[in-house]
Amino acid sequence: MQNIPTDQKRELFEHSFSSMLALLDDSQLLLQHKEEIFKVWYLSPFVKHVCLTQPRWLHNLFKHQALQTNYSKEKYIHLIESSIKQSITHEELQKQLRLLRTSEYARIAWRDIQNYTSVEQTLSELSCFADVCISKTLDWCFESEKQSVRNSEFLRMLPQNIIVFALGKLGGSELNFSSDVDLVFAYTSDDQLSQEDTSTAYTLYLKIIQRFIKILTEQTEDGFVFRVDTRLRPFGNSGTLLPSISAMDQYFQTHGRDWERYAWIKARVVAGNFSAGEKFLNDLIPFIYRRYMDYGSIESLREMKKLVDKKAMQTSAEQDIKIGKGGIREVEFSVQMFQLIYAGKDRRLRNKTTLGTLHILKEVGKLSIEKIEQLIDAYLFLRKVENGVQIYSDQQTHKLPKDQDKRSILSIFMNENSWTEFYNDYLNHTSQVNSIFQELLYEENAEGDEASKNNDLAGVWENLEEEPNCIRVLKDYFIDGENIYKNILDFSESGVVKQLTTFSKDRLDLFMPIFLRVVSKLDDPSLVIERFIKILKKIVQRSTYISLLIENQNKLFNLLQLIESSNWISQYITTHPILLDDLLQMEKNYEPPGLIELRRVLDVSLRYSEDNLETFMNSLREFKNSQVVQIAAADIVEDFPIMKVSDHLSWLAEVCIEKGVQLAYQNLCEKHGEPVCNNNSEEYIPELLVIQYGKLGGLELGYGSDLDIVFLHNSYGEKCETNGIKTIHNDVFFTRLVQRAIHILSTVTAAGKVFDIDTRLRPHGESGPIVTSINAYQHYLLNDAWLWEHQALIRARPITNNTELRDKFLDIRKKVLCQFREIQNVRNSVIEMREKILSEHGSKERDKFNIKKDRGGILDIEFIVQFYVLSYANKYNELCTYTDNVRILDTCSEVNLIEKNLVNELKEIYLQYRKLLHKLSLQLLPEVVDIHKFQQERDKVQHFWSSLLH
Repeated sequence: MQNIPTDQKRELFEHSFSSMLALLDDSQLLLQHKEEIFKVWYLSPFVKHVCLTQPRWLHNLFKHQALQTNYSKEKYIHLIESSIKQSITHEELQKQLRLLRTSEYARIAWRDIQNYTSVEQTLSELSCFADVCISKTLDWCFESEKQSVRNSEFLRMLPQNIIVFALGKLGGSELNFSSDVDLVFAYTSDDQLSQEDTSTAYTLYLKIIQRFIKILTEQTEDGFVFRVDTRLRPFGNSGTLLPSISAMDQYFQTHGRDWERYAWIKARVVAGNFSAGEKFLNDLIPFIYRRYMDYGSIESLREMKKLVDKKAMQTSAEQDIKIGKGGIREVEFSVQMFQLIYAGKDRRLRNKTTLGTLHILKEVGKLSIEKIEQLIDAYLFLRKVENGVQIYSDQQTHKLPKDQDKRSILSIFMNENSWTEFYNDYLNHTSQVNSIFQELLYEENAEGDEASKNNDLAGVWENLEEEPNCIRVLKDYFIDGENIYKNILDFSESGVVKQLTTFSKDRLDLFMPIFLRVVSKLDDPSLVIERFIKILKKIVQRSTYISLLIENQNKLFNLLQLIESSNWISQYITTHPILLDDLLQMEKNYEPPGLIELRRVLDVSLRYSEDNLETFMNSLREFKNSQVVQIAAADIVEDFPIMKVSDHLSWLAEVCIEKGVQLAYQNLCEKHGEPVCNNNSEEYIPELLVIQYGKLGGLELGYGSDLDIVFLHNSYGEKCETNGIKTIHNDVFFTRLVQRAIHILSTVTAAGKVFDIDTRLRPHGESGPIVTSINAYQHYLLNDAWLWEHQALIRARPITNNTELRDKFLDIRKKVLCQFREIQNVRNSVIEMREKILSEHGSKERDKFNIKKDRGGILDIEFIVQFYVLSYANKYNELCTYTDNVRILDTCSEVNLIEKNLVNELKEIYLQYRKLLHKLSLQLLPEVVDIHKFQQERDKVQHFWSSLLH
């Protein structure tokens, strides 16, 4: 690290230091910190000036350890209120604020120089100081102007209806040492007032704002507080300084421009009527954040990006840490671009701060973690540099110094060994930022053959009435040119296309040649065009979807590949076009998240939805739809193993059930309190236990499967009721809980449904209560249940965070399954049930094989597994460990009930069957194949069935 000069500069410091000590009664404290003081003086003549003019201030900083203390907003409120409380006149207030601003900026600068704080904390303290200054100054002006009013009781009783919005760096709570404060003013008007009173009130409010601005910005012998910039108000400098809030609302509805959406991302209420201001910002959300960006908005972003880029390329911007290449503005634009494009759908991104949004982008996954880390590191580095060049002399500058002494000072401030070392780091950071910035909104330009193809196909779409010529061109790119011409002609003449607005038709005209060019690269373009036109008919009147496809040409091929591979995905997108965005943003490997990650992603997705049931239900459905499509994409493209696919589908169902039950519980508790049990003077809170049966319980869920669920609770005792004001019995509570959870999961909304819930496996079936106590459940299974109900229990798994409750269910399951049974009785029951299913649901066509239900199919293997569990679990308890057929078969081999080679054959056949069922499901085909397919596999299964059960 470079040394602080010890020659002539030190001599000057010694002299100044001695003069300062002479003004103090106690100089010992400052003597102890002499070297620190000299270093700070060297790096900031501004701080040195403050010390020499206010030696008592410096003494108190060390005495009260203020340099090591982070100041909060509450601290600044106390500090500023105590400083200005005696200010009677305009001039007195100005003086106090300026002195306070100077001393506080010097304190913050000192902390920054000595690394007593982080860059984030420095920006936060500067912003908090500004927030409080603005708020307290407005309050002072409001009271002062009201008191000066003569002969008007109406004005003296006027409420504080002014609102001050902060935008820019102050709005983002990332103010720098010499930044202007971007403020927009508004006021709320009382509709009950007469026109004359409204005008009178407005005149007073405007006078308050004008005085407020003068107090903060006027240059006096003590300097200024802030430069106030009001140009971001509606209509800019030509607009009124103080519009009404209703006029502001009308402006953004009719005149709001895209750059204003960018500016208002950071808007915060910092003074005045906070409740009215917050309501306005909430109402402004649809203007700022749109569900999808339309093509015009994307183009506006490109234009803004070009302006930022053009500014950075100017000679005057060279080595400018703010507007130069790779500078602060490029980081901020990069962040806010992602917010404008994606925050309409993803509320997590609606963050005011640049750093905060960068950290959220890690969760969202719209940019690689490596690039986000580069942006974070660069932003912190550049903001630190900005601090360094500004606190040198308290000047508004963003240029790297040219003077060698100042370069040395800046490199010391940045903890670098030399200017060369610092500058290399600077170039590295700015290069990384600029590289990321240049990749944003990248416009693909078709070149060579691709450009020619685009032009040819554009000519086809634009001149469909010229059939022979169109077919001739299409045959150059497609084998089935005539059929493709017919499909796109029919589409162009359909009602939805005929009714398009000019804007939407322009978007479609831009997209269709791109679509035809990309689809020509697929194996079966005719099939894809036929399927995709169904999607287009659903989305074409909503031009934002078409814009989304245009903006993601590089990923359109992947999307069309999926549609080619799966009619199910095609229809799923047609029903839920919102999934287009998710599919276009997925990485090529389509790796779906695991159970723990699913819970985290779902929590984040629903973070802002739980206060509104409709929003929650739609968000839950959108999450489920997005995850199912990602699993299907992995299944198709990556050829995921069937067990892995079913695991992911089962985990998805499990987390959705958990979240549905959780919200239903919260809603009921708000009305009735929590359920409580008093049993022999012991009090506890009972819980709901969700038991997953069938495919879900066996971790073998497929696409579109219903969920077989049984609901239990552990409420019992002398007094069982809720502890709220409006109490209900716990049985009623849990019944309503289950009904509400089923409603949340099964009701069809605009986003579809989560899952259909089937509760018929509960005790006594449809005639039994929808939720049962776990004790009654145990009694039923041990004393009243049919053998088929014990069969169903083999595939039962619990969902609960309560370990004791889970273990109790598993004990019941084990006790029931491990009962002694006559093997012949089990055999007879299994055969009877199998024959019944075959007669009712088996294939009626002799040339077809129903993979699931015909002889030699899946059900035979499942019944074989269940026969072994029910017959031998009393002897081999480990047969009850698992709920899925594959691992139960493995256990049968381990305990020598079935030979290992036969188990392997059954497992292989079983997985082949299930894999094909999934494929058929993804093509929306029935679960039947030609009778000759799987002939050997069927024979093996039937042979084993016959030898075992006959």
